[in-house]
Amino acid sequence: MTELSFAKSYLATLAQRPQRLAADHVEDPRKLPARGPYTLPRTLPDYVKPKTAEQVAEEQSNATANLTLKPLRPNAAVPPLTLPSMPLSTNILALKMKYSGAANTSTAKIKLLLKGKPLSDEKTLKDLGVEAGADAVLTVMIMGGVASPPPPPEVQKVAALQGEDFWVDLKKFLDGKLGADGVKENPEEVLQAFRKAWRG
Repeated sequence: MTELSFAKSYLATLAQRPQRLAADHVEDPRKLPARGPYTLPRTLPDYVKPKTAEQVAEEQSNATANLTLKPLRPNAAVPPLTLPSMPLSTNILALKMKYSGAANTSTAKIKLLLKGKPLSDEKTLKDLGVEAGADAVLTVMIMGGVASPPPPPEVQKVAALQGEDFWVDLKKFLDGKLGADGVKENPEEVLQAFRKAWRG
């Protein structure tokens, strides 16, 4: 057997044996096939069942907002009126009626303003863009001003010392305090001294 045939036979025998790689073997990246970038699969949002027309109408009918009716000019007689949890379907006329009771004036004299613009009676809070749960402020302008509250009636004073009821009660009081044994003052004498001092 020549050297060439021996070498071929030896290499053929080695080729049939399994390949073993060392633990620190590193593949040459230049010899590897090209790979495309790996992208993660797209995550779809959770499915939300659309609301029916009946559900939307029910939510809108139950929606409320906190409302404050603030006078255009500060007035001690009529402070700002706070209306919590007002339905968004409430119209301007209903708000005027609520404020007229607090201001003691007619609804015809009341104007409600939003950002300086007067509001018509048929407008609702929803039409004005008030959102559910929000805090809204409407300005109140009263035509002709607010009537001043009437002065309290004068209390008729009664001369209590001119009646006998006062002196009877005083006598009972003096008898209870001075009528006991061991007290030097006489209740009747003290009562007469009070009467004499008051008459002058």
